[in-house]
Amino acid sequence: MPDYNNKGGARILISLQEHADVRGWQPAGLWSSFTISLISAYCAFVICTQD
Repeated sequence: MPDYNNKGGARILISLQEHADVRGWQPAGLWSSFTISLISAYCAFVICTQD
């Protein structure tokens, strides 16, 4: 299993998902799911490209 902790990308994504679960978010259809995925992917991209 790759070690993403040095970049923090996976940890951030997990934190976002856990936060969403704790807050009780239920994505209302495909648009919300797409938006959440897009934000998560953008955050991962920004974090992983900061060397």
